[in-house]
Amino acid sequence: MFNLLKYVTEADVATITFARPDARNAFNSELYREFRDALRLADGDRGVEFIVVTGGPEIFGSGGDLAESLAVLASEDPLAPYRFGDVLPWEELRQCSKVTIAAINGYCLAGAAVAALLCDIAVASQSARIGFPEGRVGIAATIVTSILFGRVPAPKAKYLMLTGKMLSAAEAERYGLLTEVVPDGQLDRRIASLVSELRATTPGARRLYKRYWDDLIPRKADSTGIASLLSDEARQSMERFFAEK
Repeated sequence: MFNLLKYVTEADVATITFARPDARNAFNSELYREFRDALRLADGDRGVEFIVVTGGPEIFGSGGDLAESLAVLASEDPLAPYRFGDVLPWEELRQCSKVTIAAINGYCLAGAAVAALLCDIAVASQSARIGFPEGRVGIAATIVTSILFGRVPAPKAKYLMLTGKMLSAAEAERYGLLTEVVPDGQLDRRIASLVSELRATTPGARRLYKRYWDDLIPRKADSTGIASLLSDEARQSMERFFAEK
């Protein structure tokens, strides 16, 4: 069913593990689509109450696949960019009725950081690195502003977006991006104990609290960032990025 991620259920926990190591778990349209479908599968499974999202022991995700983004921009099909946007899983994450937990090792950047921080709870290993560097290649994803608004003070949020700086896990926790940071090697153990803590509340109460909170979060009309992706600036920046590699 899935080629670029692993989907495993055990007891009341579904674990989604991004598995594109050859590309440092870069999110191409297929991985985005599979992630969306895995979320739908877990949300519709009556036996699942908790969804753990991870990239495994080395890296959570390096962000969107810029090679594919550049190919989309170079396509003669004017609808290609919109088809790319149609597979994004952000609404599935937001509307998921089950508790979502991001378990973050290594780099967690751009689209991968969006995925992690849209989860209800985000726990990172001490050596993890988190950031939104999209602006460095001319992309301004509207979903990033929704994630940072109300979570990070405005001066800090603007600094993150306008510089594209990557934060250490400790810095990200201080900024308000993470629920918790744990020593390296202890992430899996902490996720297991966290799930045990969450079982102290009832499924119905958890669903209602999630809905109440979601209703408070502002949303931009376009959460795909297609407008910036279509700009000449983005195309030229990505071309320079590959020319310098």
